[in-house]
Amino acid sequence: MPFGNFFKQILKLKGLNFLLETFLIVKGLVLFLLAASLCLYGAPAQILTFVFCLWSYPAYHYCQSDLLDMQYCFMQFTFEKIQGARITYSGDKIDFEESAVVFSNHQSSADLFMIGALSNKVSMAGRSRYFMKDSIKYIPIFGWGLWMTGQFFLKRNWSEDKGLINRTFERIIRFKLPVWVISYPEGTRLSPEKKKESQEFSASRGLPPYENVLYPRTKGLVATIQAFRNSHIHYVYDVTIAYRKGPSSDGFGKTLGAFQHYYCNRLSPEYRYHIHVDKFLIDELPTDDKQLSEWLIKRFQCKDLLLESLKSQKWTNILPESCHLRDSPL
Repeated sequence: MPFGNFFKQILKLKGLNFLLETFLIVKGLVLFLLAASLCLYGAPAQILTFVFCLWSYPAYHYCQSDLLDMQYCFMQFTFEKIQGARITYSGDKIDFEESAVVFSNHQSSADLFMIGALSNKVSMAGRSRYFMKDSIKYIPIFGWGLWMTGQFFLKRNWSEDKGLINRTFERIIRFKLPVWVISYPEGTRLSPEKKKESQEFSASRGLPPYENVLYPRTKGLVATIQAFRNSHIHYVYDVTIAYRKGPSSDGFGKTLGAFQHYYCNRLSPEYRYHIHVDKFLIDELPTDDKQLSEWLIKRFQCKDLLLESLKSQKWTNILPESCHLRDSPL
């Protein structure tokens, strides 16, 4: 809902409802301003640590990671403790401070909280580096800060992006830096329009249509996995994120945006969140680019199966064995 209409609806309320909604708005503003202040206060420190890059890139990486970790920890504390989001987990066990290539389905801006929850539990939140649109780095303060932390900014032109990515990866490998390299191969969030386009594309390839994910763009992720072969990064994490509002299957996939989570009452039990992790050794994955691309496409077929099961069954009470269900990844 646009914020103009949102506040108009608030003004129509009376009595206790008006007071409650006003309280939620004030609480949301306070939480948001606290998060924003962390970014603002962290900006001078980021600029100061930037000089480390002149003599020691590892020192620069660790300083920026520590600053990021402080910001992510506050975000997760707000999301899980103050707002009461209850997240359940399933899948393979992931180890403390273990570097990995991570890919996930993409449904909402709230995915940041979900990846943050997973990485925070194994002390990798501040060491997470995302692939992002190049235009984001030009946003004053926010975008500049992300650029300084070493996020991967893409113009979505492979001939231009390839050289920059390889140079960045080369430094990570040379200094054996602890990192999660995170990407969303779908390239955009799931929506009815994008879902239709994806299904049409799948049909043109003779593939079954996806119901809960989009057809993945595999070129960048294939290049990423291949780049880290024979390096200190030994694993690929296939992360599947699921949301649900209410007990009905009609609420499957529905959640609030990242910003809206600040302006609400307790999230759970109305909103439910689940993270499933499948972990693979890079050395056991296909070495041929085409075969690796086909493997990734099959992983998204598995994601679709898993999400369909969560939607049609009783949430996380029943999960398909074909998706490598374990007790908990943590």
